[in-house]
Amino acid sequence: MTITLSGLASGIDTTSLVNQLVAVERQPIARLQTQRSAKASQAQQVQALTDKLRKLQTLTKGLETSDKMNATSVTTSATGNLTATSTGLASPGSYSVRVAQLAKAQRTYSDGTQDKSTAGVFGAGTISVTVGQAAAVNVTVDPADTLESISEKLNAVSGVSSSIVYDGSSYRLQVAGLATGAANTITFSEQGTTLGLSKPDNQVVAAQDARVSIDGFTVTSATNTLAQAVPGLSLKLSAVTDGATYDTNTGKISGGVATELSVGVDAAAIKQKIKDMVTALNDVNASVKAFSTSQKNPDAGVQSITARLRAVIGAPVSGLDQTLSALSQVGVSTNRDGTLSLDETKLDGLLAGNPTGVTRLFVTSSGTTGVASKLDDAIDAFVNGTTGTLVAKKQSMDRSVSDMDKRLDVMNRALDAYQTRVQKQFSAMEQAVTKLNQAANVFATKA
Repeated sequence: MTITLSGLASGIDTTSLVNQLVAVERQPIARLQTQRSAKASQAQQVQALTDKLRKLQTLTKGLETSDKMNATSVTTSATGNLTATSTGLASPGSYSVRVAQLAKAQRTYSDGTQDKSTAGVFGAGTISVTVGQAAAVNVTVDPADTLESISEKLNAVSGVSSSIVYDGSSYRLQVAGLATGAANTITFSEQGTTLGLSKPDNQVVAAQDARVSIDGFTVTSATNTLAQAVPGLSLKLSAVTDGATYDTNTGKISGGVATELSVGVDAAAIKQKIKDMVTALNDVNASVKAFSTSQKNPDAGVQSITARLRAVIGAPVSGLDQTLSALSQVGVSTNRDGTLSLDETKLDGLLAGNPTGVTRLFVTSSGTTGVASKLDDAIDAFVNGTTGTLVAKKQSMDRSVSDMDKRLDVMNRALDAYQTRVQKQFSAMEQAVTKLNQAANVFATKA
């Protein structure tokens, strides 16, 4: 219910008076709202700092082991029959590769028919389909089946795909294997039907393995991707090497011009990982400074982040050659303002001359805990979801904000009730004054 205060009877600006009274009562709410906003802002800053620390932690985890830290690149002497990519595990070296045979999936055709929609053209009975060592699947062909409906039934067999091909005069079924390799050979047996799927001449492509020679050793693969033939390299075969042949008696591949693969250290990739780490460390340092500047009183817990990380960065790694056991020796230095700088020229020289020495500084191996693992552990003390001090701080701040929201809700409802009560009181006063004025007017008239 809306209460209107005119003040005409008493001559008092009751609306203004009520507003002033409510404003006084609202002051504690305003103070709490200010506190709530400040606490929420602090919580956001702590979350931003946590996010940057977790980003840094992700980067350090990518430097903890040799397979993650080491980066290699691979080049080929020719293109057209294979592509090679490095996964970072490959050791520097060279390989000669000849491709004698690509892995293929089987393709078999049926005999032709003039009409794909005519029923009973290929009779009725059962087509038995066996893929590799799997159990045979029997497909029932009814007298009402057409080439189209038979194709649909064959598509339900696991491991094969069926479609209809038109050669300009006849329609034929094409039944193709879904997987390459000799182990996925498809065999057909027909009883009562006359599609001709079991005819040798109707098999246009046989299921076969890829055969590759790597430095004279023959490698067989069911697919055209060789992921384990050379540790750390993935070879994708696309064409046979011209002139390469496979001798079934000796099991050797010879002839043709081999593709030469050369695996080397990818210094640029290693350098980028180190640069990314330095950048992330500087981002964390900037966030700590920003948070500390915004606070009236220094937060020892937040400031300890910088001290903890600096201690790791500045400490040498035990168990390594003393000439290459600290970040400062690979070009990472601390400036007066606490930020880090990277001497890229110095790092480039070390990566060119001693890449293994550089990576050992970061990775953790038997007897040696590298810089990356030390940073990871230091960061985890702050951002661990269970025990991290920053996580606990953020949770505490969130609880404080939530508690203040509840208090503000109670206070606002109390203020609304107070305003309504005061308005009713002044309204009652106005009504009483009005009645008194009316009575005075009556007496004045009689007099």
